[in-house]
Amino acid sequence: RPAMVWEYDGEVFRKLTGDVAGAAMVEERFKLIQWKGEAKYELFDVKNDPGETRELSHEMPEKRRTMIETLTRWENEMERVRSLQSPDR
Repeated sequence: RPAMVWEYDGEVFRKLTGDVAGAAMVEERFKLIQWKGEAKYELFDVKNDPGETRELSHEMPEKRRTMIETLTRWENEMERVRSLQSPDR
């Protein structure tokens, strides 16, 4: 099943987290969270840990790496699409 990816930003997000923006993706049972202001990623097994209390990046570095690659490809594609929609074009 393909990954589900989303971005989040805005004043409410900043007030809740103190970060400037972020993105997340879910692939199978894993969720990767990107904290853009801190340039940090967190990996969780949401099937076995739905409250996201156990961060798995150090235990599963390969899964983290492949999910970061997928998220980066998605972000690059979204940036390309946004540039095509830009009124300055």
